[in-house]
Amino acid sequence: MDPRALHEMLARQPTSTLPPFTTMDAQKSLHLATRGASKVVCANFIDRISTRCTMRISQLIATACLSCALTTLFAQAPDDATLISNPVYEKNCAKCHGKSAEGRHFGGPSLVSEKTISASADDLRKIITNGKGHMPKYSGKISAEEIDRLVQQIKAGKPKQ
Repeated sequence: MDPRALHEMLARQPTSTLPPFTTMDAQKSLHLATRGASKVVCANFIDRISTRCTMRISQLIATACLSCALTTLFAQAPDDATLISNPVYEKNCAKCHGKSAEGRHFGGPSLVSEKTISASADDLRKIITNGKGHMPKYSGKISAEEIDRLVQQIKAGKPKQ
Protein backbone atom coordinates (compact mmCIF):
# COMPACT_ATOMS: atom_id res chain seq x y z
CA MET A 1 0.00 0.00 0.00
CA ASP A 2 1.22 3.49 -0.85
CA PRO A 3 2.29 5.51 2.25
CA ARG A 4 0.08 8.43 1.20
CA ALA A 5 -2.93 6.16 0.86
CA LEU A 6 -2.22 4.69 4.30
CA HIS A 7 -1.84 8.18 5.76
CA GLU A 8 -5.17 9.28 4.24
CA MET A 9 -6.87 6.13 5.46
CA LEU A 10 -5.60 6.66 9.00
CA ALA A 11 -6.52 10.36 8.87
CA ARG A 12 -10.14 9.43 8.11
CA GLN A 13 -10.29 7.11 11.12
CA PRO A 14 -11.73 8.61 14.30
CA THR A 15 -8.92 9.21 16.80
CA SER A 16 -10.65 7.11 19.46
CA THR A 17 -10.17 3.93 17.38
CA LEU A 18 -6.41 4.34 17.17
CA PRO A 19 -4.56 2.21 19.69
CA PRO A 20 -2.44 4.02 22.25
CA PHE A 21 1.04 4.72 20.96
CA THR A 22 3.67 3.68 23.47
CA THR A 23 7.36 4.47 23.71
CA MET A 24 8.07 0.85 22.77
CA ASP A 25 6.08 1.32 19.53
CA ALA A 26 8.13 4.39 18.75
CA GLN A 27 11.39 2.56 19.36
CA LYS A 28 10.32 -0.41 17.21
CA SER A 29 9.08 1.79 14.38
CA LEU A 30 12.19 3.92 14.48
CA HIS A 31 14.43 0.86 14.51
CA LEU A 32 12.59 -0.67 11.54
CA ALA A 33 12.61 2.64 9.68
CA THR A 34 16.34 3.08 10.08
CA ARG A 35 17.03 -0.46 8.86
CA GLY A 36 15.26 0.25 5.58
CA ALA A 37 11.94 -1.29 6.51
CA SER A 38 8.85 -0.47 4.50
CA LYS A 39 7.64 3.10 4.13
CA VAL A 40 4.27 2.01 5.49
CA VAL A 41 5.74 1.56 8.98
CA CYS A 42 7.27 5.05 8.79
CA ALA A 43 3.97 6.57 7.64
CA ASN A 44 2.12 4.82 10.48
CA PHE A 45 4.70 6.10 12.97
CA ILE A 46 4.40 9.68 11.69
CA ASP A 47 0.60 9.54 11.62
CA ARG A 48 0.35 8.27 15.19
CA ILE A 49 2.73 10.96 16.43
CA SER A 50 0.80 13.69 14.60
CA THR A 51 -2.52 12.32 15.93
CA ARG A 52 -1.25 12.46 19.50
CA CYS A 53 0.09 15.99 18.98
CA THR A 54 -3.19 17.07 17.38
CA MET A 55 -5.15 15.65 20.31
CA ARG A 56 -2.93 17.46 22.81
CA ILE A 57 -3.16 20.72 20.90
CA SER A 58 -6.94 20.42 20.70
CA GLN A 59 -7.05 19.75 24.45
CA LEU A 60 -4.98 22.89 25.06
CA ILE A 61 -7.24 24.92 22.78
CA ALA A 62 -10.35 23.59 24.53
CA THR A 63 -8.85 24.43 27.94
CA ALA A 64 -7.97 27.96 26.79
CA CYS A 65 -11.48 28.49 25.39
CA LEU A 66 -13.06 27.25 28.61
CA SER A 67 -10.81 29.50 30.64
CA CYS A 68 -11.74 32.54 28.53
CA ALA A 69 -15.44 31.68 28.72
CA LEU A 70 -15.36 31.35 32.51
CA THR A 71 -13.37 34.56 32.86
CA THR A 72 -15.89 36.40 30.70
CA LEU A 73 -18.82 34.85 32.53
CA PHE A 74 -17.63 35.77 36.02
CA ALA A 75 -15.74 38.94 35.20
CA GLN A 76 -16.86 42.27 36.53
CA ALA A 77 -16.63 45.41 34.48
CA PRO A 78 -13.01 46.38 33.87
CA ASP A 79 -11.30 48.30 36.64
CA ASP A 80 -10.61 51.21 34.31
CA ALA A 81 -14.35 51.60 33.55
CA THR A 82 -15.44 54.89 34.98
CA LEU A 83 -18.78 56.34 35.89
CA ILE A 84 -18.92 58.61 32.85
CA SER A 85 -18.12 55.74 30.45
CA ASN A 86 -20.87 53.53 31.90
CA PRO A 87 -23.72 53.26 29.36
CA VAL A 88 -26.30 53.23 32.18
CA TYR A 89 -24.93 56.57 33.43
CA GLU A 90 -24.86 58.03 29.93
CA LYS A 91 -28.48 57.01 29.29
CA ASN A 92 -30.09 57.77 32.66
CA CYS A 93 -27.91 60.15 34.68
CA ALA A 94 -25.87 62.40 32.39
CA LYS A 95 -28.82 64.59 31.41
CA CYS A 96 -29.07 65.92 34.98
CA HIS A 97 -25.62 65.27 36.49
CA GLY A 98 -23.67 66.25 33.35
CA LYS A 99 -21.50 64.27 30.96
CA SER A 100 -18.53 64.64 33.29
CA ALA A 101 -20.63 63.93 36.45
CA GLU A 102 -19.66 67.35 37.86
CA GLY A 103 -23.28 68.40 38.19
CA ARG A 104 -25.31 70.96 36.29
CA HIS A 105 -26.66 74.34 37.22
CA PHE A 106 -30.38 73.79 37.97
CA GLY A 107 -29.78 70.05 37.58
CA GLY A 108 -28.43 67.22 39.65
CA PRO A 109 -25.55 67.70 42.07
CA SER A 110 -21.95 66.70 41.32
CA LEU A 111 -21.26 62.98 41.68
CA VAL A 112 -17.53 63.63 41.96
CA SER A 113 -17.75 66.00 44.93
CA GLU A 114 -16.24 65.18 48.31
CA LYS A 115 -19.75 65.11 49.84
CA THR A 116 -21.14 62.58 47.34
CA ILE A 117 -18.11 60.29 47.34
CA SER A 118 -17.98 60.25 51.16
CA ALA A 119 -21.66 59.22 51.39
CA SER A 120 -22.23 55.59 52.34
CA ALA A 121 -22.89 53.03 49.63
CA ASP A 122 -26.28 52.25 51.24
CA ASP A 123 -27.31 55.91 51.12
CA LEU A 124 -26.31 56.20 47.45
CA ARG A 125 -28.12 52.97 46.64
CA LYS A 126 -31.30 54.19 48.39
CA ILE A 127 -31.21 57.55 46.57
CA ILE A 128 -30.79 55.91 43.16
CA THR A 129 -33.41 53.24 43.88
CA ASN A 130 -36.09 55.42 45.53
CA GLY A 131 -35.22 58.90 44.30
CA LYS A 132 -34.85 62.05 46.42
CA GLY A 133 -36.11 65.56 45.86
CA HIS A 134 -36.20 66.16 42.10
CA MET A 135 -34.39 62.92 41.35
CA PRO A 136 -36.74 60.20 40.07
CA LYS A 137 -36.61 56.66 41.40
CA TYR A 138 -34.86 54.12 39.20
CA SER A 139 -36.11 50.86 40.74
CA GLY A 140 -37.78 48.92 37.95
CA LYS A 141 -36.02 51.06 35.32
CA ILE A 142 -32.52 49.69 35.84
CA SER A 143 -31.46 46.46 37.50
CA ALA A 144 -30.08 46.12 41.03
CA GLU A 145 -26.73 45.07 39.54
CA GLU A 146 -26.61 48.25 37.44
CA ILE A 147 -27.42 50.34 40.52
CA ASP A 148 -24.67 48.57 42.48
CA ARG A 149 -22.20 49.21 39.65
CA LEU A 150 -23.12 52.92 39.61
CA VAL A 151 -22.61 53.09 43.39
CA GLN A 152 -19.21 51.37 43.08
CA GLN A 153 -18.15 53.77 40.35
CA ILE A 154 -19.29 56.84 42.32
CA LYS A 155 -17.40 55.61 45.40
CA ALA A 156 -14.29 54.87 43.30
CA GLY A 157 -14.22 58.39 41.85
CA LYS A 158 -11.65 60.99 42.82
CA PRO A 159 -13.25 64.04 44.42
CA LYS A 160 -12.95 67.35 42.57
CA GLN A 161 -12.45 70.41 44.73
